[in-house]
Amino acid sequence: MKKILALLMIIACLDSTSAMARTLTASVNRPEIPQGEVVVLTLEYLGAHTDKTPDLSVLKKDFNIFSMEQEFQNIYDNGKTYQLQKWNIGLMPKGVGKILIPAVSLDGNRSQALEINVIPAGDASAIKAGEENMPKYAISAEIDNTSPYVQQEVNMTVSIFDAGGLQGSAPYFDSEAQNDWNILGLGEPTLESKVINGQSVRVIKFKYALFPQKSGTLKLPQARFDGYYLTGRRRSNPLQQLIDSQFGDIGLSISDMSATRNPVVLTTQEQNIIVRPAAANTQWWIPAEKLEIYSQWQPSPPVFKVGEAISRDISIKAVGVADKQLPTLSFDSSESIKQYPEKPVSENRIENGKVASVKNIKNVYIPSKAGKVLIPEVKIDWFNVKTGKTETARLPAMEINVMPGSTVSTAADTSTIPGSEKLLPESKNDAIFASQPLQEANATENKQTMNVYLWSLLSFFCGIFISYLLFSSSRKDKKSVPASSNNYFTEVVKYAKQKDLRALRDSLIFWARQKYHDDSITNFNDISSYNNDASFHQALANLSSLMYAPQKTEWNADDFITVFRLVNKSTDKNKPEDKPLPELYK
Repeated sequence: MKKILALLMIIACLDSTSAMARTLTASVNRPEIPQGEVVVLTLEYLGAHTDKTPDLSVLKKDFNIFSMEQEFQNIYDNGKTYQLQKWNIGLMPKGVGKILIPAVSLDGNRSQALEINVIPAGDASAIKAGEENMPKYAISAEIDNTSPYVQQEVNMTVSIFDAGGLQGSAPYFDSEAQNDWNILGLGEPTLESKVINGQSVRVIKFKYALFPQKSGTLKLPQARFDGYYLTGRRRSNPLQQLIDSQFGDIGLSISDMSATRNPVVLTTQEQNIIVRPAAANTQWWIPAEKLEIYSQWQPSPPVFKVGEAISRDISIKAVGVADKQLPTLSFDSSESIKQYPEKPVSENRIENGKVASVKNIKNVYIPSKAGKVLIPEVKIDWFNVKTGKTETARLPAMEINVMPGSTVSTAADTSTIPGSEKLLPESKNDAIFASQPLQEANATENKQTMNVYLWSLLSFFCGIFISYLLFSSSRKDKKSVPASSNNYFTEVVKYAKQKDLRALRDSLIFWARQKYHDDSITNFNDISSYNNDASFHQALANLSSLMYAPQKTEWNADDFITVFRLVNKSTDKNKPEDKPLPELYK
């Protein structure tokens, strides 16, 4: 009987050991986390070593998996050795509230399910109110106009609240939202420091100008911030301190290199606004706070002679609209005077926290007969968003006195001008309208023809010389365009010809990542920041607007491919390296 009992006890012990060897348990480092932060799920497997890994597919529904680290530990029990295997898995919840971490399987074993609580953290109201249990990190977005007109400027301020050593770069906007909005940055970010409940909080603010491209109810673009905070820094020794002091300004820190990066993702809350349509009976819709038109003659005062060219610099300046909204002026020639406008040059500037767009047009006048000649007025109708009324900016018509070509030059008679023309102010603020005069046209057609031949010949030889330099440079340095970007170049051309805009967008992003060596490129704005090609910028803008247009619009793939080929051949990288903002590191 005693032998039987002893045998039963041994069997029970073996069963207990066997059960322990097949145990798979789960735990989390914290049961409650703010939205945008990472919870660490730890899986422990006790038993014989296994080369298999836990099946994490069940986690992907409610979580983004950021990382997985594995540890090993030997356990001795009653003269036997067991191996404890651990997997530390970084999870970021996709939602808020009570979220279940489902059971995970490994080699026929299942862990227990766990529940965590995710606190909403996208809204910064808790920090602003100074609540006792406020989140360490938060983000908010504020706009200055909730009912703008279509294509009117809306200013947005994105604020990031940091109470726990947050690091990272500037926020960005999802490419999907940019189809209904034109987004421009407004200067450098600013930093404020506040003390809330005895805790120091840094607030870094980013300002943007948003231009709605459709009327009706529109979803405000959501700003997203991808950052991190460090844990587990090693205590620095004198050598580490010396290195940190010498190279801290460029972001090199020995103690940071040994620390663990914990991801933080913050997204502004969804918000809808009502966008008012354009006013009726408007030929060119310009919803601005201010619009002016100026001109300046070259030379000044102008002297008009038959067959000789006089240039006029015309500048349009508007506050509260992007340069794309400025109109294209028409200059009609007559029997008395010919007009030859050059291609306009436009840009966006920042003045007093607003977008000030400027378009410069150089127009050349060549009189064809002597006597009194009328130069028509130039006028622009625009909508004043402050008054809600349509206004007109104009350059008055002017009557000039044209001298015969063989007559000695005299000053033009402007006594009959029906109104004094508004010339360019000489103040510093209006210096943007100053420009160099055009080269005076030659008096005879033969001389003009000779100059064309000479310039053509010179351009031919210069082209040969430049081609030789480019060929020599390409043989010395094959790294100007990464070989891997050529593959994506082919994809871009293929999808452009097929007019598959979705696939074209994705291939463009992958092409840009390879060409510019930047895996953070996620949208068309990121691509545009790497070059100064205005044609390429416009092509990307057109592509973005067409992808989500309510009605199908004809798109010229050949024009896009032509522009894209030129950009692909270029090797410039105008965007500086994406370094984290220094304000977030102090």
